[in-house]
Amino acid sequence: MINVKLPVVYPPITSYPEIAHIFSILFSNEQKIIPWISDRFVQVIVRENKESAVVDFYDHADIDNYFSLIYGCPFISWMRVSSSIIRGNSLVEYLDFCLKQGYYVEPCLDQYYFSFTYRFSKEHFIHTALLSEIDYENNRVRIHDFFNEKRYDDHWVDIESLEKSMNNDYLINLYKYQEADYEWNVDLLRTQLSDFLNADDSLRYFEHSYQSYNKSGIWYGISVYDYLLGKFMEGDKAFDSKPIHILYDRQELMIRRLKYMATLRMFDDCTIETIKKECVEIKELLLVVRNMVLKYNLLQDKSIVNKICGKLQTIKQKELSMSEKILYMIK
Repeated sequence: MINVKLPVVYPPITSYPEIAHIFSILFSNEQKIIPWISDRFVQVIVRENKESAVVDFYDHADIDNYFSLIYGCPFISWMRVSSSIIRGNSLVEYLDFCLKQGYYVEPCLDQYYFSFTYRFSKEHFIHTALLSEIDYENNRVRIHDFFNEKRYDDHWVDIESLEKSMNNDYLINLYKYQEADYEWNVDLLRTQLSDFLNADDSLRYFEHSYQSYNKSGIWYGISVYDYLLGKFMEGDKAFDSKPIHILYDRQELMIRRLKYMATLRMFDDCTIETIKKECVEIKELLLVVRNMVLKYNLLQDKSIVNKICGKLQTIKQKELSMSEKILYMIK
């Protein structure tokens, strides 16, 4: 059989598996999809009643049946099936068919069977991964995921190990890149920026969810910093650095958004360049905070918490100033 390969690039942000997987597909066609990216992924939320109450992008947070707005991307054809449809059939034939039709396969895989993870033959851990390529000459499949809970990466897995890792009843997402004639929606960007500044949800997206964690205890936009400050002041023995990483990724997208806006020749170049520098400064400060969190988790030095809170207060004020400037520019 002939090898099958679909294009992927390293995604600009890796906040969550679904974002990393979908962005690695989308950014293979960055010039075409950047208008869609540029009017989204501005607003952030925290849902206190969710099992893992961490910062999330508004466009990624789920409502019901694990559905989120990112699945509605016009450049992605999305389907979801049960892994049980493969049972008793040839996994290779199924993957071959999907990839040849242009569909990337995102199953839930058990890392217990992967020799390159520390869980190999020790601990069962099921996690979503993206499959983008079959190499028949070496009897292997290329998969993308956060292996060993570290950097988003790709590895080759032999087909026998892959079959064992997919022996579960979880769902499989299928993604296919498709062309779309999308025009930048400045009104949506304006709404998301305004909601971020006012800690609001004017789109009322989550009001229609039946999930209890979407009914109350939600922090929007700039108030997410107040939520994090409260958590740090509680003085836990260890803090999750992931919320800081999400805010860091938000700045990465903000910088790319401003670069795209500069190409439109609709706004003052000097103003965009000034705001972009402010975004870079915020991004660098968030990296400092992330490292301080990791240092605190190692040393348990309470003085580090005070420094973290001071930095977050500074970043919050810079976020307010920067967001107000963008909103004023696009009004």
